[in-house]
Amino acid sequence: MWAAIEHDDILAACMARLLLFTDPARLPALGDESGAWDMYLRVWHPGKPRP
Repeated sequence: MWAAIEHDDILAACMARLLLFTDPARLPALGDESGAWDMYLRVWHPGKPRP
């Protein structure tokens, strides 16, 4: 799967969408940049985030 994601954008988008379903919090409202950033940090666990 990891090798396929590198070359298949649709598969990568589907996997990202599935990852969002694992988050119990609601999606942020449209235009809510800080809420979107908080969700990104909570779900994707980036190494060293830079806004």
